[in-house]
Amino acid sequence: MFWIRIVFSIMVISCWFSCANIQGITGGPDDLAPPQWVISGSSPNLQTNFKGREINFLFDEWFRLDNPVGNIQIAPSTVYPLEVKVSGKKLTVKFDEKENLDSNSTYILQLGTAIRDITKGNIAQNIQYVFSTGNFIDSLSISGNVTDAFSGEIQKQILVCLYLESEDSVFRTRKPYYFSRTNDGGQFELKHLKSGVYTIYALADKNSNNYFDQPTESIGFLDTPIQLQTDAPVTNVLLKLSLQKNTLNHKEKILKPGMTTIVLSRKSEDRIALDTDNDSVIVHSSADSILAWNYTQKDQQFSIQVENYKDTFIVHPFIRPQQDTGFHFKLTNVTIAPDEPLKLKSEFPVREVTEADFIRTDSLHSNFKINKDSTDPRVILIYGNWPVGQQTSITLKAGAIQNCFGQFNLPDTLRVISPPLNSYSSLHLQIDSLITGGRMLFQLLRNNILISETPLQLLPPGGEHTFKYLPPGNYRLRVIHDVNENNQWDGSDLKNKKQAEDVWYFNLPELRADWEVKAKIKI
Repeated sequence: MFWIRIVFSIMVISCWFSCANIQGITGGPDDLAPPQWVISGSSPNLQTNFKGREINFLFDEWFRLDNPVGNIQIAPSTVYPLEVKVSGKKLTVKFDEKENLDSNSTYILQLGTAIRDITKGNIAQNIQYVFSTGNFIDSLSISGNVTDAFSGEIQKQILVCLYLESEDSVFRTRKPYYFSRTNDGGQFELKHLKSGVYTIYALADKNSNNYFDQPTESIGFLDTPIQLQTDAPVTNVLLKLSLQKNTLNHKEKILKPGMTTIVLSRKSEDRIALDTDNDSVIVHSSADSILAWNYTQKDQQFSIQVENYKDTFIVHPFIRPQQDTGFHFKLTNVTIAPDEPLKLKSEFPVREVTEADFIRTDSLHSNFKINKDSTDPRVILIYGNWPVGQQTSITLKAGAIQNCFGQFNLPDTLRVISPPLNSYSSLHLQIDSLITGGRMLFQLLRNNILISETPLQLLPPGGEHTFKYLPPGNYRLRVIHDVNENNQWDGSDLKNKKQAEDVWYFNLPELRADWEVKAKIKI
């Protein structure tokens, strides 16, 4: 009997502990639904003969308001700011008591991304309230897409502006008459428009003031106005975004002993004109920077002029180190194709090269030729009959090269490899084009890095070009219509109603070793 009581007690205690082992309550799935607009509890949408002073939105849950000034907008724009108030699940938008709405006009009140749930921040999107102060709702529309003018990529959350005025100045000073934003697919639609003639713009509105006033804001526009005269909608409007050409200036000036670096505020469209009267200064320019070296013992000046910009700069004398041991060259390409030169680059411009002090270990000295690079005074080019599939060594004796400051190179040995020919691929392009005027820049890209570029003057029906000695892999082709033939892509110019230069992208077949791939492209 005693043992029965003990067993029974153990069973009771075990049951008690089992019941006391409380498990955590598991939650349901994440709340991904944004607040929903309850139409029945809100101000009636699509009202005509609107006389009210406020509009109410009721939602099915509590919400938080995000940036109401920037998000809650009305088109046509009002003179006075809208007043916004939240009470429980209701949002009230009021007009200022001094506001006089236009007669016989359709208004669109948009909430943007202002309404978010209070837990996950899910956004209630595309909520708009439409009303008319007349006896009908305008029904005309304009729709289209916004892309980046250079990359062709879709642009989301871009402001699309519509004005009744034809002057571009309104785009820089006033909010649009109508507006919308692109969705995640880069598409926009302007609805409930009245008949008229409109100018249209796309704007990457950095400061959320609804008009173009920042040089960092990309814009797109059409060359001609849009006419809305019938019930037929205007569709397939394409707006291409690009930055505007701001006034050229220099944004940075770096002074070092013997050297001055000027960084321009942007790439120049024209060739940089340099003062060539001063023989004591070596000047090298690219599209967006200028380098100058002074090899005398006193300050020197040089001048530049490009587009609307002209300026004069000083270059201080070079200070030679007390223990001047010389300098080394940098080998810029360790692997070279059969038709490529070996490139050596120094910190300062090259003055003299003694070819006899370059010795190849695998062949006679006469088998290669050395030139200064005409595009960069710091670079020398070594052309040679590079043995394919082998390593080549070149010995530089001390003093073989002298820079502009009288310094000599230190001895060095350069080793380069020329891969076997069957390790390369080649791409043969057949170009079908009806475009004339200007020329085309054919750029081969790998992982969005420019690998090779060739300018071609195309005449109907097109032309052909072969890219040789390409490493195997996947490439894309970018073609730029270089209308002004300045060897670069140029964006749009709103002032002169000039669109950005056209750019096309083509996916290419995979390039494999020891293959020639043929591709036909149509522009």
